[in-house]
Parts: sequence; C-alpha cells; structure tokens
Amino acid sequence: MQKKEKIKDKNRGSINRFSDEEICELREAFSIFDKESDGSIDISQLGMLMNMLKQYPTQTELENIIKEAKVDKSKQIYFYQFLEIMAKRMHKKKEDDIKYLKKLFRYLDRNKNGLISLREIRFILLNSKKEEEISEKDIEQIMKEADTDGDGY
Repeated sequence: MQKKEKIKDKNRGSINRFSDEEICELREAFSIFDKESDGSIDISQLGMLMNMLKQYPTQTELENIIKEAKVDKSKQIYFYQFLEIMAKRMHKKKEDDIKYLKKLFRYLDRNKNGLISLREIRFILLNSKKEEEISEKDIEQIMKEADTDGDGY
C-alpha cells in the first residue's frame, strides 16, 4: 500500500486529470501486462497496452513517448509514468476533438452568424450521404435536444 501512496504523491498532477474510475480502469489494464505485480511493465509491452486502450500509437509516436517518459536502463515503465503518458495522450485527443468540432460547426454554419439553424440542420441531414433515411420527426427530435432555449438555433 505504501508504494501506491508514493506514486500518487510523485505525480499528483497526472492523477488529478483522471477520475477514480478512470484510474481503476487504467490500473486494471496495466496489471494485465504487469506479470511480476511490481507496478511496472517492459517498454516492449507499452504499444500493446495502448492499443488495448484504443490509443493506437504509431511506431514513431511510441518511440517518442518512451523517450519523453525517461525510461531508465531497466527498460521498465512504471504505473505513474503510464498515467502521465495516458494523461498527455487523452488531453491531446480532447484538444483535437475540440478543434474538429469547431471546424465542423463553422462548416455547418452556412450563413456565418455563429448559429446553426433548424433549416441548416435539415438541409445537411437531408442532403448528406447516409446509409439510412432520416425522418422529419428524427430531425425535429435532434433539434429539440440541441435547441435548449427554443430559439430555433
């Protein structure tokens, strides 16, 4: 138990980026690769672990992650280092998602007024390539959920 407290104290910033549930999930995944139950995994397992967590780093990204993690001569990654790696990856993904959503919003805002109207959403939904047809009722439901103040945008 003392080992866990040391890890938390050493990297309080990384720990705070995750909910208790996320830490439990990451610890559970990490423990699958931690065969010795010593709180570390071999660097050769990091890519498989990250893939299991749907991160899919390229070989170059993985090499950069390992360099950045300052892995010592033992070639082991400790759980606190893994948390730091995942915190950075997940933060970067969140930033990328926000950029994508902003770009998509600007694209959908046809008249560039900072709002997406029911008319614009209807046009997009009815004219986009899709596998299944969307009904007027579905469009109205989408708008009802998105238009929380009832102003039609």
